[in-house]
Amino acid sequence: MTKYVVIVYLTGLLLLFGAYLAWETRKVHISALNDSKLIGLSVYNVIIPCILVIPILGVVFDQPTIQFALTSFLTLFCTTFTLCFVFVPKVSESM
Repeated sequence: MTKYVVIVYLTGLLLLFGAYLAWETRKVHISALNDSKLIGLSVYNVIIPCILVIPILGVVFDQPTIQFALTSFLTLFCTTFTLCFVFVPKVSESM
């Protein structure tokens, strides 16, 4: 469990670094390269479920089925939502 918590905290640090980079590139004048709002929304979309899941996983630590279901659902939700944030506007603009 300690390794898992360390990995989660390192992932959080990487997300904060991504948010910092998105903040620094927010004023790029090339519209094809200016994804800072989308990256910020994507980072927000990942951070909030992580903040909510860590205490919940601590409560249900003795029920591996619930842990697996919750982790799987949030992983699929975050990745799908992030991909939709980033790529749906670009695909809809090109059509």
